[in-house]
Amino acid sequence: SSRRGMASSGARWWLDGEPRGPNHFNQAFLLEPTQPLDAAALADAVAALLKHHDALRVRLARGAAGWEQSFAVPGGDVPFSHVDLAHVPEGEQRAGLERAAAQTQQSLDLARGPALRVALFELGGGAQRLLVVIHPLAVDGVSWRILFEDLWSAYAQRSRGEVISLRAKTTSFRRWAERLAEHARSEAVARE
Repeated sequence: SSRRGMASSGARWWLDGEPRGPNHFNQAFLLEPTQPLDAAALADAVAALLKHHDALRVRLARGAAGWEQSFAVPGGDVPFSHVDLAHVPEGEQRAGLERAAAQTQQSLDLARGPALRVALFELGGGAQRLLVVIHPLAVDGVSWRILFEDLWSAYAQRSRGEVISLRAKTTSFRRWAERLAEHARSEAVARE
């Protein structure tokens, strides 16, 4: 892990309640692509997304002093799976998709990672579904839009055979947390 620290105060409401099944707590989108997606290009796009967005590499584990948050260094396994359900009889595909989606959602692991999983489901006849699952400690409503823009940008670049190059980062999660901690220790906040 690249950085350790206490879990952010925004997550304390959830952590203090000793959540049951904390790895299954997530936000997810199940999308129906308008054109066939290439699994290899999508896997590369997911890898680029993980490398570019620090928060997607968040790790959270209970330590001696309580909950400890860290961020994994980029690299390692890409949390992408390509699931072929085309061989499943049409009448059973929905149940198969629901089971596979539930397994994908349950596979998040806050202590070891990832906080993100992406699965491309092949349903036969060219039909696909794309499931994107992220733990709420790594995403919020505004972030989804940014992540989807970056995912599709990376996917389009890779599909054209280009090197993936995402827009420049603004403030990293690490620097934002450091600045927030500095502000919390400021005289202005102490006076409040």
